Amino acid sequence: MLIEGYLTAKALPGTGLDSAFLFSKVLMQVRNAGLGAYALSFPQAQEGGSSAIVAARNRPTLGDILQIFAAQEVIEGAVRLLNGRFADYLEEMRYRPLRGVMAQQLCFRRLRDEERRPATIARELRRTMRRIEAGKRSSLSAEELRERQRSVRTSDAPYLMVFSHSTQQSFNIPFRKEVITAAPVQGVFDSYGFSKEGATVPFIP
Repeated sequence: MLIEGYLTAKALPGTGLDSAFLFSKVLMQVRNAGLGAYALSFPQAQEGGSSAIVAARNRPTLGDILQIFAAQEVIEGAVRLLNGRFADYLEEMRYRPLRGVMAQQLCFRRLRDEERRPATIARELRRTMRRIEAGKRSSLSAEELRERQRSVRTSDAPYLMVFSHSTQQSFNIPFRKEVITAAPVQGVFDSYGFSKEGATVPFIP
């Protein structure tokens, strides 16, 4: 995919909209417009808590910045679209050309089912703990639960809410942000802008 430049969409404070919800709507508009292939980046994205108990208190986040990388024509079309429809929610955007090679690259890849399983286990453990604390019956005893809590360590992945035209349903795409210090990896991105086969985008804070 040709990457000539990018745009930065920064959520304005005090709008009352969660940035995850806002960026979901932004990317839905870009995708529906059929402007062309693009790659996305959430440079501030962070994972959630690192244990079954803490994860509920430290939620994953996309951060307040979304970047879209693509050919100049695609970015300029997205700028016109977003500045017109999201002027009250995003700082004014413009096309920015890429100059030189950045020291760091980012890879945003969708998680496979087997990688999502630890987070699912952690959520089940939290639900079981709440049942025990409420005095309800559970398939696990308190001691068995504590043992599994000691053994299960997980990190809740950030996710993007998307809408599928084929199924007419909304769903979440959990992903992993990987920092790459080697040379950029050119490649393919899926229809939602996530990396396929390790393709990277520049890290621009």
